[in-house]
Amino acid sequence: MPDTALFCVFDGHSGEAAAAWCMQHFPGIVAKHAPHLLPEELTKAFLEADDAYLSMAVTRDMKDGSTATMVAITHTQIVAANLGDSRAVLSIAGVAQPLTVDHNVDLPEEAKRLRALGARIRGKYVRAREGNSLIAVTRSIGDKTFKAAGNPRKRILNAQPFVSYSDVTPETQFVIVASDGLWDVVDNQTAVNYVLELLAAGESARQIARKLVIKALNRRSGDNITVLVIVFPGAVFDFHAQDKLDAAASKASKSRGGKSRGGKSRGGKSRGKGKASRPRPDISEDSDGFIDEQSVGAVSGSSSDSASSEFTGLAASRGRSSSSSSSPGFAPGFRDSSSYSSSSSS
Repeated sequence: MPDTALFCVFDGHSGEAAAAWCMQHFPGIVAKHAPHLLPEELTKAFLEADDAYLSMAVTRDMKDGSTATMVAITHTQIVAANLGDSRAVLSIAGVAQPLTVDHNVDLPEEAKRLRALGARIRGKYVRAREGNSLIAVTRSIGDKTFKAAGNPRKRILNAQPFVSYSDVTPETQFVIVASDGLWDVVDNQTAVNYVLELLAAGESARQIARKLVIKALNRRSGDNITVLVIVFPGAVFDFHAQDKLDAAASKASKSRGGKSRGGKSRGGKSRGKGKASRPRPDISEDSDGFIDEQSVGAVSGSSSDSASSEFTGLAASRGRSSSSSSSPGFAPGFRDSSSYSSSSSS
């Protein structure tokens, strides 16, 4: 996969093994099975990754799983694919454009698919066919409790990814890839506006990813948080073009019926996961106490003759939330890229 850079976020649940395994093996599987990043190739790569991990999980009785969100970038195109609710959001001239979909029971197509397979849905959770295990995502890597042997497309939880393609244009600015620990409390446009403001002030992707994690923590996110920020070369950031930003935010708000996808929901209760905790002071943007830095730096490298060795994981995070950024041997020169992570204590 020459002239391509691959960025991934894996958010584990019920343990950290699946996320750690994906971080190590997923880039190579994509390089092997999706050299042209076609939809059918990416589907094969995700299914292969799922089967490989499930084979090990069955042998070792490992019940954990992970989301998987990838963004592959060439000089002309952005290719995104995902399972679960880790999300990628693109900023085009200051307007947030989601590159992925959140696979959960709130998605009508997913709820319909699950019911057709006889799945038991309890509120926002899917219950396993046997036992009382619950899960909030409807597609993932791993989670053997929810995946019977046989046709992978007939499993309650499957590993068929959503795939999208976007052109790189002069208005392409940056991509945010993050676990739901961010998106539970910060909506797409708010995140983009915040990044624009910080970029206009001259801050680096490293600083911005870190501050997004702190923003989510201060909004009382109850989940692990991984944030990866990728800034395109030559991007222009005019945060003072407020009329365009306000118009986009107003349009997005009206399309949602005035309700934000992040932050607070009905009754003023946070949509963040976890039990309510005792109030604590906000975390200073200069504090490192709650954050594990995963420095990625600019994506670059030397050429390689082996497609399977073109990708090398550059970042990892502790706890059950893992991020990975991988670069092929001949990557586009990004202006800046970095990731930060925080692991909740719950």
